[in-house]
Amino acid sequence: MSTNDLVFVRAVQASDFIEWAGLYRGYRAFYALSSDEGIVERVWTGVNDGTHEVNAFVASCGERLVGLAHYRRFARPSSGSVRIRSRRATTHVWSARSGMPHVPTCS
Repeated sequence: MSTNDLVFVRAVQASDFIEWAGLYRGYRAFYALSSDEGIVERVWTGVNDGTHEVNAFVASCGERLVGLAHYRRFARPSSGSVRIRSRRATTHVWSARSGMPHVPTCS
């Protein structure tokens, strides 16, 4: 197995916008959500703002993005801790080609 066959997960970067947006539109389409470009822009702005509660990871095969996941941290005053929450719907990996959740592969 070469590194070309591996899926890498990393934090989203500003240069990922075009591919991230395609994957995010596929996610929204799968859930029959509106194709509102204003929402795409607002979410993108949020995941790139270090002070916003929403963050994102992307999965890549070489230079191509094949998946995304959004998450947020939240305080747990009852335990004095911080947790990470990712909604089930946003932790699936989405294919811009099929709009269906799948486990990404590079082949």
